[in-house]
Amino acid sequence: DSILFDGVTVGESSIVSGAIIASSVFIGRKVRIDPGTVIAPNVRIDDGIRIGRNAVIHPHKEITENVRLGANVM
Repeated sequence: DSILFDGVTVGESSIVSGAIIASSVFIGRKVRIDPGTVIAPNVRIDDGIRIGRNAVIHPHKEITENVRLGANVM
């Protein structure tokens, strides 16, 4: 139920549910991405991170801590 564009890497034991993940995104190990999330191109998400429901992450970000529900990471 998610859309992953070309060049997306999903690490071991990660869960992506109901999200849109743009190209060239790296998702580390044991990451959880909740429904409604949109992640723009060229984003890196470190191991063990949780991205809350309906969050938006803009391009060229490195996510090193959890992202709360509905957050807009610019």
